[in-house]
Amino acid sequence: MPDVSRVERLKGGKIRYRGRVFPGFNKPKTANHPRYKKEVLARKGNQFKLLGFGHRSYRHNYSPRAKRNYLTRSAGIRNKSGQLTKDDVFSRNYWSRRRLWPQNKPTTAQKRVAALRRRRLIRSS
Repeated sequence: MPDVSRVERLKGGKIRYRGRVFPGFNKPKTANHPRYKKEVLARKGNQFKLLGFGHRSYRHNYSPRAKRNYLTRSAGIRNKSGQLTKDDVFSRNYWSRRRLWPQNKPTTAQKRVAALRRRRLIRSS
């Protein structure tokens, strides 16, 4: 795994790695990749890793039930060493749980209903 000396620091705290500019370490950005929605330059100590996460073809965070099921299922995912990946900064599961399926934020459906209520198109129950 490469160490931090292989990245180029730019003005404004940005980082260039392999010709791509990132807002910083551990700060996800929209990916320019046919498969992934997001990418992040994850850093742990003096090492870092480029990760793509969130498949472009799949929806995410679309209903409270799907969110609950995903978070429950992904909490048990383990790596080859048998360690849980939900707390490992170098795993795609860690970033998906935090950015695509955040535990303390409303789902897409909940946001849509709230917007309709604000515009008074549907009544509060």
